[in-house]
Amino acid sequence: MSDEIPELPKFEDPMTSHTPSSGSGSSKAGAYTMGCGVLIVFFPLILAFFSTAPGANMWSEGDSNSGGSALWLMMLTIPLGFIVAIVGLAMYLVGSSKRNRK
Repeated sequence: MSDEIPELPKFEDPMTSHTPSSGSGSSKAGAYTMGCGVLIVFFPLILAFFSTAPGANMWSEGDSNSGGSALWLMMLTIPLGFIVAIVGLAMYLVGSSKRNRK
């Protein structure tokens, strides 16, 4: 039996590593977040379109064959989608400024 201690693998410190990185991770996440914000805003329109019977008016609330009541969701989804899109824009700008700095 030998008394040798096995050598541990060496890992580079990510803060001092000199490998070039694109920094596009935050940019991509920001772009996807902005896209999700836009989808959140327009989701009630999509819901009203698909829940309306063929030949019925999508914008009418009184008709039982229309999805016009779903449009009231826009009172919630417009502010929520706007906030999500602004957060995504901030993420995108931070990611692209990190990429330009390197």
